[in-house]
Amino acid sequence: FGNPLSSHAQNKIDLNEIIIESSEHKTAREKEKNALEDIVFLSRTEVRHVGSRGAGEILKRLPGIIVQGPPMAYRNAKINGLDKEYQSIMIDGHRPAGGEDRRDFKLDRLPANLLGGVEVIYNPSVVYGGSAPAGIINLISLDVHEKRVLGGDFAMDYSDTHSGFYPEGSLYYGNNINDLGFLLYFGRSGYTRNDNLRLMDSDTGISGLQEEVSIVSLSTALARIAYKVNENNRLKLKVFWSDQDQQEDILANVKRRTSGGLSVRQDSSGETASLRLLMTELSHELNLAKWKGLTKIAYDWSWMDKEKNRLREKDPDWEISREAEGQQLHLLSSRSDWSSIPFHTGEIQHRLKTGASWSMNSRDFNRMAYLKISDHKFWDEVENGSYNLAENFFAGYLLDEIELGGHVISPGLRIENHHRNYSTAEANGNTN
Repeated sequence: FGNPLSSHAQNKIDLNEIIIESSEHKTAREKEKNALEDIVFLSRTEVRHVGSRGAGEILKRLPGIIVQGPPMAYRNAKINGLDKEYQSIMIDGHRPAGGEDRRDFKLDRLPANLLGGVEVIYNPSVVYGGSAPAGIINLISLDVHEKRVLGGDFAMDYSDTHSGFYPEGSLYYGNNINDLGFLLYFGRSGYTRNDNLRLMDSDTGISGLQEEVSIVSLSTALARIAYKVNENNRLKLKVFWSDQDQQEDILANVKRRTSGGLSVRQDSSGETASLRLLMTELSHELNLAKWKGLTKIAYDWSWMDKEKNRLREKDPDWEISREAEGQQLHLLSSRSDWSSIPFHTGEIQHRLKTGASWSMNSRDFNRMAYLKISDHKFWDEVENGSYNLAENFFAGYLLDEIELGGHVISPGLRIENHHRNYSTAEANGNTN
């Protein structure tokens, strides 16, 4: 008897692998793959999956990024551990006006719900210049959708450090009618945090307890309008507003070494700060037969008001100090970037990129510091740290992406010119 199965044909079925991937995730991976620089790009879906309150909490999860600040207030970021003057923090490819120390943008002024993506460039090319050798953090805000969109987020945080519930939320709506699209966004958040710090230094004998209470509120708004003139021309208008208020109270009872030994000294301070930021931008996208260009004109206005009062116990009396800071900045800038379609010279493929940028800003910074002993009628010390600064900047670049045999070489040239005029309470001058 033969094998009963031998008379039956055996069919083999091969199933092709099917990968389901969102368009946002696919776009993010394509940007990382095709970029000349070493970049990490997070789509809006990936940003939302993190479930963070602010941009700082998102960045701390990325390689090479170090964020600083207490929980709920990650304000500063460093790329590869280098100081902040070696990097740039941008919003939609534009470095915003204002900032505080070292004129950098604080990450807690931009909520995560407003982000459409996050891009970190670790080795910027001549397109970005030499002012940020450590890298660039580009925070991308929400853009106009192709279809109608309505969304909202609401959260209720509970803090056991400072008992209470802290609501926060955002709402956005957008639509696209024929060739005109728009997006409107508004968000508000806030919190109160209480930190108790135990101080100890065995070398100096200093010890004690310090209590800090921080109250922060943030309101943000965004409006975008996009108009498709024709197949080759698109116009976009963006208006962004950030309004932040901060209050911090510190009370410390510290044992310090004095001439008579160790004694407990009280040190208390209170600080309030208000920060406002307005960003406006008009952009024009033009597609030609062999070139694609993007031109932007932007105006930013930044305002800050800060006051700090301190009462410190010293021998034999109390010491009172006061610091008052005010800042107002106007920034006008324009930028035009162009890239060609790939073309060949023999077996070598080229893609040219060229562009130019210009900016002019005016900064008015006022700072006064006062110090006196409590029973003195007038201030013992007065320090004026105010200054005025006017800057003009111009840059142009040319880059050639050469591809040969699977390898990419990108020779480039960039020319920059800076001119500054400054004046302080004691001197004035200019630099080039």
